[in-house]
Amino acid sequence: MRLTIYIITSLFFILMCTGCLSNSKQQETPESIEDPYKNFTSGLVKEDTVAVTELVTKFMRLAQQEQYAEAAAMLYKLSPKDQWDEPQLLDNDEMNQVKTMLKQIPFTQFYISNLKFESALKNEVKCSITLKGTGSTVPIQTNICFNPVNYLGGWRLCMMN
Repeated sequence: MRLTIYIITSLFFILMCTGCLSNSKQQETPESIEDPYKNFTSGLVKEDTVAVTELVTKFMRLAQQEQYAEAAAMLYKLSPKDQWDEPQLLDNDEMNQVKTMLKQIPFTQFYISNLKFESALKNEVKCSITLKGTGSTVPIQTNICFNPVNYLGGWRLCMMN
């Protein structure tokens, strides 16, 4: 009888030790915390690319047609205090700066040369433009970069600094 109790107690002790060892192995490997920025691009669909492309195209067409106020009115800015706040429309001074910039670079044609999505707040659209009558036989090209921002499922167009 004592031998049976001894064997049962020994088996119980061995099972407890084995259970503790397997639990400690699971605790040694920390669970990976999913990065909310990492999977942003995997959640994008064709409609996101189309929406951003349409925003940039509309802005550039307005600027090309010298409708600078309408183009500047399309732009937003991120809050300097908290970038996760709702993007705000440009104030009057900022709109005037954009209008002045657009007046200084009149262009004949444009095309989107690069579109890169990284996160809801950090994306890049590079738009190549051909400047109007520079007097040179070779057309001069330059770029304007935008930062489209996704806020609550809608895209807002911001200028790159």
